[in-house]
Amino acid sequence: MYSTSPCILASLKVRSMTQPASLPDTQSSKTRPLQGNRLSALLREPLSVFILIGCGLFAINALVAPEEQSLVISDSEIEARLLLAELDKDAPLSTAEIAELTDEFITQQVLVAEARARGLDQDSRINTLLVEKMLHVLSAEVRQPTPSELKEFYNSNLAVYAQPARYSAEEIVLARTDSRALAAVLETESPRIRPLPELRESELGSIFSPAFAREVIAAAPEWSGPFASNRGQHWLRIIETTPSYTPQFDEIRELVRAGWLQQAEAQQELELTEELVKSYRIIRAPAPQAAGETAAQ
Repeated sequence: MYSTSPCILASLKVRSMTQPASLPDTQSSKTRPLQGNRLSALLREPLSVFILIGCGLFAINALVAPEEQSLVISDSEIEARLLLAELDKDAPLSTAEIAELTDEFITQQVLVAEARARGLDQDSRINTLLVEKMLHVLSAEVRQPTPSELKEFYNSNLAVYAQPARYSAEEIVLARTDSRALAAVLETESPRIRPLPELRESELGSIFSPAFAREVIAAAPEWSGPFASNRGQHWLRIIETTPSYTPQFDEIRELVRAGWLQQAEAQQELELTEELVKSYRIIRAPAPQAAGETAAQ
């Protein structure tokens, strides 16, 4: 049934209070000049202005007010959240904590539902997170390796566990304007020597340059340089070398176990993903053609 807006009813009431009865058609030509005056008088009425404002607010509220929706939230999910919170706290939750966690969960579910309603779950970043979570699920519950499997994995990856040689060096920095050879400086002065302990060749290379690092190592234990930088002229020499070595299996057993599990998880993830893809019937929809291409065909 059609219902009349309260704003319309109110405006009709004001109109009946402020306007006289219509004149016969024969006098309409005489009354037209008075219509503008009547409108002005109507707008000067406080009740009229109040009604107009009320109607505007009523219309805005009708357009803006969100439509009430239903969202089913399982009590079992809430109870599971509360149980996890109790286990984490290692103590019973108070009434206030239960209410707070319940409200927090409900708010979260409302936001998730609204995001889906607005199509935000189609965002590529959300899809990436879902893929990562699904891959984590697929790679879960990998069995633990046997001792023989661990030893075999260790022997197959000796290069991975090998530790590169380390070098302890000394550094002298001269002013950029100093043109003297280092030997001449050492004969007359005692420049400050800075230690550079236990560095790999790659680390020396990142501090200076890979080529200078190779030069310093090859010239050990003699001084090499200069290497120019904004700090000055760098001279280096190696004073101690720790040769490369491979740790024994028992020294890094847990590291080997972590590597085995990582590889096993990746393999299981790959196999289960392939099975999952095969369980779907993939239908590829053709891309929409441009108007020009359609006309050409």
